[in-house]
Parts: sequence; structure tokens; C-alpha cells
Amino acid sequence: MGRKSEGPIRVAMLGLRGAFGAQGGVETHVRALATFLAAMPDEPCSIEIIERSRFASERGSAMVPSRIRLTPLWSPRQATAEAIVHTALGVMYSAFRRPDILHIHGIGPSLMVPLAKLFRLRVVVTHHGQDYNRAKWSGMGRLALRMGEFCAAYFPDARIVIAPGLDEELKARFRRDFEYIPNPMTVVAPADPVETLKRFGLEKGRYIVNVARVVPEKNQLNLVKAFAAVDTPWRLVLVGGEDHSSDYGRMLRSAVKKDDRIVMTGAVGPDVVSSILSCSGGFVLPSTHEGLPLSLLEAMWYNKPVVVSNIPTLLRLNLPAYCYVDPENIENIVEKVGQLVIDRGESSMGNFDWSEYVDDYAIEAVGARTLSVYRSIVT
Repeated sequence: MGRKSEGPIRVAMLGLRGAFGAQGGVETHVRALATFLAAMPDEPCSIEIIERSRFASERGSAMVPSRIRLTPLWSPRQATAEAIVHTALGVMYSAFRRPDILHIHGIGPSLMVPLAKLFRLRVVVTHHGQDYNRAKWSGMGRLALRMGEFCAAYFPDARIVIAPGLDEELKARFRRDFEYIPNPMTVVAPADPVETLKRFGLEKGRYIVNVARVVPEKNQLNLVKAFAAVDTPWRLVLVGGEDHSSDYGRMLRSAVKKDDRIVMTGAVGPDVVSSILSCSGGFVLPSTHEGLPLSLLEAMWYNKPVVVSNIPTLLRLNLPAYCYVDPENIENIVEKVGQLVIDRGESSMGNFDWSEYVDDYAIEAVGARTLSVYRSIVT
């Protein structure tokens, strides 16, 4: 079925908290992709981002590019119901608005793809990762996410994955085509580094940084325990906050209070994140579950030494072996953190020109490939 009108492709994006205020990989992905697609000189798209109303208030003074419309819709505050209820409302709203493409992000929100197809909407799904592997989900939560993955495989008009190798795994399991289009790497202009360092009591090049939401699978608690065993005047900066209060967050804050070398910034804007990364001495992300973390790509763009988990999605990046750590082995994390904080000139971790890696994740390439997917189902 072709489009009813000429002009820009009208895209509604759904499945995130808020593109210009909330923290998270999906939010960063959507912000970068929407901004690029809306600004293309030859064929800009008209983008509507359907966000959760309680996160809309967190945008503050964030500049929203032209051709992007932000539509806040209500969602419950319960973590188990927030995404699915909001997505259902977003699908019904889209049925009224009739965009050319409804682009749903995440396998949880993908439970609503059959409803979208019932309303005769053209649907693209981006699979951002196998969220049922995250520690926070109960048996019923994991079952719902697996059902969402099933819906993402069998009902949309096109399917995208952001993690390398996941396309092949899903194709083998569901016998449906998934296109690998990685997370787009964009670097926001950093906030004033002098003010940023002063704000958090940091010294340029004398700290390592972790950027992640405070959730169990990001494994900050093991990182804090490991850092406590490293004899160094360097500091550890944990950038990110909680979306919902949790026992894990309380345990993490309690552990941090025992070591005055550790700084928790809470959730901060993308410009502050960039400033902290650009001034750091290294980046560490010992997660137990990941898709393709944008914070890692940004740290590599700044040519920082990096340490990441030896989990399958990150091993597929084929970084040097010394960059990988066992996230469940605190002694191994201690060893890798120790390598990060010694004199760069004597470091066993090598030189840090990551250009051959990060060039593949440029927003221009990711945006063009996503637009090609859109065109394939609207023409």
C-alpha cells in the first residue's frame, strides 16, 4: 500500500521515556536519529516523538529541532506497567494521526505491534536488546518481554537490530529478516569543562568514568567494590541516576559513601556527560547485559582507554583483548581498573586511536540506512 500524499515521510516514534530529557540508551538513540532525519537537506522526515508525560517536564531548556514534534501522553508510574500502557495509548493516538511510519523502539513496547497492525499502520520495530536477561524482571516480566520479541519478529513491516550479531541470532530463531543498523554515535558539544570539573570536585585526566542508569545489570556495585581495592588517588565517577527507587540503588549509594574517592553525579544532561567523558582518564562499563552502549562509543570517540564486559554483544565489537573484563569477577575488575589508572606512558593497554571502530557508527550512515528501511515500506 503506497503513501496517500507526497512530501516528507511522516514518522511517529514510540517506546521511549522522553527524547530530550530522560536518560537511557533508547532515548539517546531516538534523539540522535530523529534530529538527523528531520534535518536532512534533500529528503527531511517529519518526526513526531510520543513520550511519557512525566519525563516531558525534565526537558528544561533543551532545544528541540524544527520538524520534530513532541507529544506527551500519560503513563502509570509503576515500572511493570509504564512502558506497555503508554505504548498502547501511543498506538491508539497514532491510529488517529495516521503517520506514514510508526517506529516502535524496544521489545517490551513491541507487544503492541499487533494492535498497530489492526489499525492498519505501517510499523518498523527496532530491537534494542534482549531485555528479558535483565536482573530486574520477574518470571512474568521476562515472559512478557519474550512475547514482545515474538511480536517484533512476526508482525511489523520491517525489523532493525542495533547489536552486532543479534540479527543472525534472531533470523535463525524466528526465520524472519532483521537488518543490523547500529546505534548512531553523536557527540554533543561538551559543557564548560572548567565548570564541570569544579562542580564535581574532579581533576582533568585523574578519574575514570562509568556512564549508565542505576540498574543491576549495569553492575556499578561490583565496580565500586573493585575500586575500593585499588590503591590510587584517582577518582571514580558514576554518571547516571535511577528512573525508579530501588533496593539496588540504595545499596549502591551506601557503598559509595564508604569511599570519598567516588562521585555519583545523578542524571545529568548530554552536554555534561560529554564534558565528563572528554576530561576523563578512562571509561569502564562492567555490565552483565548490553545492546550497543552509546556511552562506550562516545568514550572511544574521545580516544579514551576503555574497559567493557566480555559479554557476547560487546565481544562482537572485536576490541583488543585487554579491553575486556569478566563482570562477575571482582578480582578481574580490580586488575583492569588498576591498568586504567597507572601512568598512560607505561600502560599495558596500548594507544587509543579508535577511529577505525567509531567510523562505522556515524549518524550519517545510520540515518541513511534507516531512511532506506522507511522507503522500502512506504513506496
